[in-house]
Amino acid sequence: MISGALADAAIGMNPQIAQQWTIFRTKYFHPDGRIVDTGNSGESHSEGQGYGMLFSATAGDRAAFEAIWTWARTNLQHKDDALFSWRYLDGHNPPVADKNNATDGDLLIALGLAWAGKRWKRADYIQDAMAIYSDVLKLMTKTVGPYTVLLPGAVGFMTKDTVTLNLSYYVMPSLMQAFALTGDAKWTKVMGDGLLIIAKGRFGEWKLPPDWLSINLHTNAFSIAKGWPPRFSYDAIRVPLYLYWAHMLTPELQADFSRFWNH
Repeated sequence: MISGALADAAIGMNPQIAQQWTIFRTKYFHPDGRIVDTGNSGESHSEGQGYGMLFSATAGDRAAFEAIWTWARTNLQHKDDALFSWRYLDGHNPPVADKNNATDGDLLIALGLAWAGKRWKRADYIQDAMAIYSDVLKLMTKTVGPYTVLLPGAVGFMTKDTVTLNLSYYVMPSLMQAFALTGDAKWTKVMGDGLLIIAKGRFGEWKLPPDWLSINLHTNAFSIAKGWPPRFSYDAIRVPLYLYWAHMLTPELQADFSRFWNH
């Protein structure tokens, strides 16, 4: 399967990986396992913990991986489900005031666990990944017209008229890993519909996805979400990245992104 090949390639070692991990670790890794967002006043996020887990597993740094995972599990993971609060504010009381999750962070952490479980033959990591995937599927997917959509978080993205999506939260390699681990065909629906939404949900001269997209619950019409800047920015730039990583970036989509990037 493609997802297995991706994982195999990802956990292979080479000097460039070691060098890049050393740079990342020096800049962002605290000895307690917290990954620090130096661009946002030293706060931490489930997304950053997930990236740290992926990078440390890829580099074969088992001690760092275990520290990052232990910190995330201890400080961010919910008590009543397997998902994670999205933000940790160091020095605040409480440091996790907002218990809402961010689905991309959940998916990145699960993928890191899956890679680490395979690399170090840790069945417990695989089980932890599957628990996260199970709750993402149960709690973070919703049927909207003909689509099964991936909600960005549990709270704040549904009204009586619209659902708001962040297309960069479709971490396709992680969704592929979820299907590989569970064999649940619902994941293929999530991925397939995600690709359809990404292809249709593009606007403006350059036909780019916005950072935040809304779908009307009555008409299924797509629009740029109200309440967020109408732009292709630091969120949406990850859309082609995750598609390329998963070998899902079609020539048509790639041409539009390239046309914008090189204009």
